[in-house]
Order: sequence, then structure tokens, then C-alpha cells
Amino acid sequence: MVRAVLDVLAVHYVTSARIDRFIVDIYVPSRMLVIECDGAYWHTRPGMPERDILKTNRLITLGYTVLRLPEAQILSGQAANNLRDLLGVAS
Repeated sequence: MVRAVLDVLAVHYVTSARIDRFIVDIYVPSRMLVIECDGAYWHTRPGMPERDILKTNRLITLGYTVLRLPEAQILSGQAANNLRDLLGVAS
């Protein structure tokens, strides 16, 4: 769903990109933007919230903007609004 929104917005992105020691869900090179799509099942498992925080902090330290989109936000359509706002695209 997130990729479909980026496609409609005509934003170039790379999926499963390697940055530092991480694989990120979506990378938008023109914005140094990392988008992580956090599924409820995986990202609520023991240890995952802490791992997500470490990953986010490392990417920020490297100069990336990190947008974490929880599954509920993606499914509700709120993620599309967040992407439009962040990318400065009118809906």
C-alpha cells in the first residue's frame, strides 16, 4: 500500500535497500528518507521495539529521516496522508 502511494506521487524509491548494517523497507534517495512499515505481529514481539529504536537512532545519526508507519496507520489510510505531508505533495 505504501509503495502504491509513492507510485501515485511519482516518487522514486528503492525497496529492501541496505543502509549501514540494516535492510530498510523503503528508501527514497532524493530525500534521504527511510520508510519502515511496521507490521503489528513482528514489531510487537519481544525485543523488537528496542531493536527498532536502535535502528532508527542509527539511521538518524547517519543523516537519514526515518518515517515509521505502523500497520494500523497503513491500513486506515493515515500513512498516505503522512507521506503527502512529509513529501510536500497536495492530496
